[in-house]
Amino acid sequence: MRAEQTKKGMIIIFAIIFMFLCFLAGGTYFAIITNECKLVDKEINSIKSFYLAEAGIRYGLWKIKQANP
Repeated sequence: MRAEQTKKGMIIIFAIIFMFLCFLAGGTYFAIITNECKLVDKEINSIKSFYLAEAGIRYGLWKIKQANP
């Protein structure tokens, strides 16, 4: 009877450790994915800003050329 209780106790301990490791891995994965999404958003905004600035420059040059034929 004593050996059977020890086995049950060890199984519970291993199950708790396994669950803890799964939660830890899941949390780490979630943090990495969240960080990557933020970085992608920043990159998209940077590209949009670049093209908007370039379009503004081209528009300004066009307006100057229109004013001085």
